[in-house]
Amino acid sequence: MGKSLGYVRAMQNNTPKDVNMIARLKNVQRIASKGKVYYYHRPTKTRIQAAYGTAAFIVEVTRLNNALENAAPTPGTLGSLMAAYRASPDFKDRAARTRDDYNGIMDWLKAIDDTPLADITPAFAIKLRDKAYAKKKRRFANYVVTFGGLLFKWAIPRELVASNPFENVPHLRKPHDEPHTNRSWSAAELDAFLQAAPLGIRAAVALGAYAGLREGDALALPWSAYKNGVISYRQGKTGDRVEVPAHRRLVEILGETPRKGLVIVTGQRGLPMTTNGFLTMFKKTRAKLLKEGVIDEGLTFHGLRHTAATMLADAGCDTRDIMSVTGHRTEATVAVYTRTADRKRRAVDAVDRLEKAQTANAECKTSAKKV
Repeated sequence: MGKSLGYVRAMQNNTPKDVNMIARLKNVQRIASKGKVYYYHRPTKTRIQAAYGTAAFIVEVTRLNNALENAAPTPGTLGSLMAAYRASPDFKDRAARTRDDYNGIMDWLKAIDDTPLADITPAFAIKLRDKAYAKKKRRFANYVVTFGGLLFKWAIPRELVASNPFENVPHLRKPHDEPHTNRSWSAAELDAFLQAAPLGIRAAVALGAYAGLREGDALALPWSAYKNGVISYRQGKTGDRVEVPAHRRLVEILGETPRKGLVIVTGQRGLPMTTNGFLTMFKKTRAKLLKEGVIDEGLTFHGLRHTAATMLADAGCDTRDIMSVTGHRTEATVAVYTRTADRKRRAVDAVDRLEKAQTANAECKTSAKKV
């Protein structure tokens, strides 16, 4: 009878240092048989010869784990495909944030990296999506599907696989009662945040709302990218160059922002803000406004890109217009904003025509009575 420990429990007679080390050891399996206890390295099924609780035990397990990490994946497996993609220019040329996201998915998939590629069918992909949902919820599950589709699409022309098992796997739909992720900010919320935020945070939020910049692009944007009333920069995620005339409100805020360094968004000492430092101040301002009841729940920085697209759509811009500002690559991504805005405009026009028709009908009836 065996029991997988994942982390080996420390023995009572160990020194504190050994206790901490053993508690952190991974891939150790404890097996009790015929009154005796044996320890194995679970992935390689290698029996650990050193006595449990000793320094030699730690060294042996660490050596096995290191060998496992450095071992080349078996050809024709999911692990070999992920290794090939990681080594490719297609992966290396991605933005740092995108590479981190993809690495997170591949790290999670490492548990099944010995799966033969021939065994990864659409049914397998759906089961994988559902397992990801059970472990890490809907958003992560859908990202697994997205990355899987990208990975196999990359592999097909290189003749590493014959088909894409993720191609027709649907994303899990969001429940109707679940709050919208990265929702658009209302005009009142945006005004309140811009008034309450420190100058550095204010500049970043304005760049997101009025020029559609992502958080990383806003934090890295140099003053040299703002010339003659135009924001010109290369997107970190796609590498595409975007040029956006600065909205008059953005011009005002940038005019109020001190030029303390090379980049626009800086902290109190004039140094560029780290992502963590920015998020801390952003969340502090958000929490203050929430407590005051000035804003509602759900404001995120990425929601500012939705805000920019929504404002453009409400102003009558089509998908191509919005793409030129936000830098989206496909019309389908931004079409939702134009469809929503078009419905609003049609609704307003329809009610206006109804009221005019009813007014005209009433006036006609009044005139008929007088006659």
